[in-house]
Amino acid sequence: MIRWRCGEVGVVWREGWDAALELLAGVDAEAIMALHDQIATANMAATVAMGGDVWDYQAFRYATRPALTHPYWEAAETVGAIQSELLRVARTRYRGAGKLLTATPGYRALLKTVRQIRKEIEGGDATA
Repeated sequence: MIRWRCGEVGVVWREGWDAALELLAGVDAEAIMALHDQIATANMAATVAMGGDVWDYQAFRYATRPALTHPYWEAAETVGAIQSELLRVARTRYRGAGKLLTATPGYRALLKTVRQIRKEIEGGDATA
């Protein structure tokens, strides 16, 4: 779906993004909890290492490795890259047709709807 939406707005899809999104789609609550536990372990090791010796520092490095090398971070970075690309394309499009966008029927209809909703909310006429 994201690939299709990106193409719809003019973002060129990179094949490398597929693997990251597949990874994120397969992440379940247990995997997130495991990553959370790894981060908590690393945090505790950091606390000990701050006042310790070289061996405490080595324990800290050992404790942080699983959390830092977890594939979630690469996937999250890829999602960030997709968002940046979408923003870049949107900014380019807006700069090129900025004033024309506000003159479209779709924009005017959206603006009318937003104004109606605001009026209902401010006037207390909104129904839940």
